[in-house]
Amino acid sequence: MLKSRRTSIDLVVLSDQQFDFELQKDSTLNSLKPVFSIPVVNPDLYFACNKNMNTAWLEKLSKAFADYD
Repeated sequence: MLKSRRTSIDLVVLSDQQFDFELQKDSTLNSLKPVFSIPVVNPDLYFACNKNMNTAWLEKLSKAFADYD
């Protein structure tokens, strides 16, 4: 998904293991930078948001992570 949608994804959630695996296949992913650590037990959690995502949805998503923390 990272490779095929590179121009439309601004945020991805990956475990360190998932990122390392993807990086082995595509070294251009070095340009990705960690911005937030989510303390979850299940490393299979991931999602992506379009950079033109509706502001109301983005606020709900941000609140959900704040509530989780």
